[in-house]
Amino acid sequence: MPGDPRAEVVASRFAVAVIAVTATALAMTTWRHLKKRAGAPSDVERIERKAVALDCGLIDVPGDASLVAKVASLVKLAVNGMPGCTRLYVRLSSTPSSIQAFEKVATVAYAAAAAAKPDVDVRVLLDFNDQAIKGAPELQAYLGFDDASGATAAAALSEARAAAGLAEVAYLSLGAEGVRFTPAGGTSGAADGSGPPAAGVAGEGGAEIATSSTMELAFDYGQFKCLCLGGTFDRMHNGHKLLLSVAALLLSDGGRMVIGVTGDQLLAKKALKELLESGPVRCLRVLSFLRAVRPKLIYDAVKITDPYGPAIVDPELEAIVVSRETASGGAACNKKRLENGLNEMHVYTTGLMGKSTDNSTLDDAADMKDKISSSDIRNTSIVAKCAEVGAVEWARRSDPELEPYTIGLTGGIACGKSTVSKRMAALFNVPIVDCDKLGHKAYVKGTKCFEDVVNAFGAEIVGEDGEIERKKLAGVLFSDPETKAAKFETLNGIVWPRIAEMIKEEKMRLKREGATFVVVEAAILLEAGWDRIVDEVWLVLTSHKVQVARLMERNGFDEAECDKRISAQKPAAERIPKCHVVVPNDGTAEELDPLLTKLWPHVVDRAPATLLNAPAGSLRQRWKWVAVDVLHMSVELASDWWRVIHDKHCEGHRHYHNLSHLSEMLFYADQFELSRPDSLFLAIFFHDIIYEPTLKDNELKSAQLFRDFAAEVNAAYEPTSAGGATNPLTGGPPLCKEDVDEVAAWIERTASHMNGPAEGDLAYFLDADLAVLAREPAGYGARGGRLSCRDFWTPTSCTSTTGRAPHGKSARAQT
Repeated sequence: MPGDPRAEVVASRFAVAVIAVTATALAMTTWRHLKKRAGAPSDVERIERKAVALDCGLIDVPGDASLVAKVASLVKLAVNGMPGCTRLYVRLSSTPSSIQAFEKVATVAYAAAAAAKPDVDVRVLLDFNDQAIKGAPELQAYLGFDDASGATAAAALSEARAAAGLAEVAYLSLGAEGVRFTPAGGTSGAADGSGPPAAGVAGEGGAEIATSSTMELAFDYGQFKCLCLGGTFDRMHNGHKLLLSVAALLLSDGGRMVIGVTGDQLLAKKALKELLESGPVRCLRVLSFLRAVRPKLIYDAVKITDPYGPAIVDPELEAIVVSRETASGGAACNKKRLENGLNEMHVYTTGLMGKSTDNSTLDDAADMKDKISSSDIRNTSIVAKCAEVGAVEWARRSDPELEPYTIGLTGGIACGKSTVSKRMAALFNVPIVDCDKLGHKAYVKGTKCFEDVVNAFGAEIVGEDGEIERKKLAGVLFSDPETKAAKFETLNGIVWPRIAEMIKEEKMRLKREGATFVVVEAAILLEAGWDRIVDEVWLVLTSHKVQVARLMERNGFDEAECDKRISAQKPAAERIPKCHVVVPNDGTAEELDPLLTKLWPHVVDRAPATLLNAPAGSLRQRWKWVAVDVLHMSVELASDWWRVIHDKHCEGHRHYHNLSHLSEMLFYADQFELSRPDSLFLAIFFHDIIYEPTLKDNELKSAQLFRDFAAEVNAAYEPTSAGGATNPLTGGPPLCKEDVDEVAAWIERTASHMNGPAEGDLAYFLDADLAVLAREPAGYGARGGRLSCRDFWTPTSCTSTTGRAPHGKSARAQT
């Protein structure tokens, strides 16, 4: 982070190194020390690092609630005028006349940005006198217009930030656009933004006062020293930001805000609860926003396990902030507080932001259905996530010449997998491979699978017709509870590989018949490892209530038996991280059609992407060079392992150890003359392949997965006709034991980068990993959130008021 001495040391070391290398080596290839492992790849295969785009900016807008039309225009100009914008800070040039006036201005700013670019994280600053914007160390640019005032404001901001030890900002001109705006508050030019408020904007009297007569008062800035509010805060949206902002403004400098974040125990009835962000991440997003917009307060984010949380037990609380949707909660908390002998809290009720982008808050109870909600965002995210699947470094597993593009469809009992597959067949003319039916054929008489099952469980499982009787086999499997698990493991070890072979055979048959897509339906797709033989995985998701109703109707079970059957399966929350697309299915078959119709075009778009047609300079082209050109892996095996790497690094809980991290490391590695680039690249691809924030053995597990990869590569090795060996150094398999041990040791070393000496390629590998953390300030905008999500991870509690620096160690001296 800016000002971190460790980051500055590492960054400066690389700045010096890159300059030195640029003068001598960058004109030549950095691959010449490959030690005969393979021919040097062409220059286009190097990881090309694009110039870092400015992605975090600041714009000044009027704080006068009568100028909301101008506020909307300026915010839209800002998000549209900064192409790479992912975060925009909005500073009010004057303090709004009241908190209600602030609500109006902030609502307009948030709605205008949502109308222009919904994905931009907009934050209206609350410390109106902070000239350095201390809460935003990632800030990169001041956005102004083609007049002297913009450049002057940018220079003043840079000067204030430098004095505060923060990075200076660039000045980005947005052009005239008919608007001349002076950050100090005046206007010039033709359009001054005056006139009536934008259509639909509520008046300044939008706040509601608590019903208790003793609690009536005029709310004002900095009125309280301690207050609270609560919510789920899933997928932080503008409604959340408005609620949190109002609460922050009601506190005086140094005041304490207690934020109750709903725990898992209270989320059982939430729509699509499986898609909710984890509690620690929701806590983090709240804290990240608040610390940025008003850093002078004390924030306590607390996980709540009952409807009241600290609101009814904290004696310091003076007020509670609620939205119109949860207004009754304030009165309920006050009732409990009085019962507990505590003071009654003042209640401030904020407005609600609507789904529409007309710059409005909602005033009528009838409009409650139109409010922004996290559940709607979760629904919308399903299609958005489907679109994102193929956006970055995607490559299909299947050979497009031999097999159709394959969707693996899975889900729990009674979730409606067959219903979804039938609708896909009807809508898109896609053939279905039913793995249940294949399973029945896997061990028919005369097959090797038949012989292996009979040898394992005895001839008594064979019926009079010479076939295995499923009832007799079940009797053997369930005969002894103590051996049941081992017996099932034996059976699965025999049958599952054969079903996998049958799936591939069926896919190839369908390809010969002209199919370009196919759906493989399997309840145990993930458990059996068949996700490795499909191109993407779809999960059919159904609420527990609907599952039970379907089982009772279909199978005649009572509710207890339904719960028993459902709980015996892997829960949906464990399946989701391994799936690319989620299909909610609580309704009828016909109700599936609109969603499936939106999802399908994205499948068609990504189906052509293969490892062999990877763009120059991409990660997967680098992987293709290592896997196919150096290790001589088959394209099928190389594609399969690329998807393992890709999917692991795209897991939903990763906010830092992702594909961008790999690209950055490879960029740094390309700046040096490496003795064994192939080994270093393998270490980069695998060093974070296993990453669970709450575990401490990720490096050991990553190293073990690399060893599994090496074993699979060597097992598939066939001597070449040219020299009789793939590895010219050893005369044997592609990855000799010395190579495997070396790369695995490098991966394990990332558990403690500075623990002991390092030289040569190992030093470059460790330093590249550290250098990504210490990127120049222009990289902080997009990275700040990911770093925070990793470093503030709190698995046992949501409470977090301070963060820790990455690694927490000084940079190791270059060997």
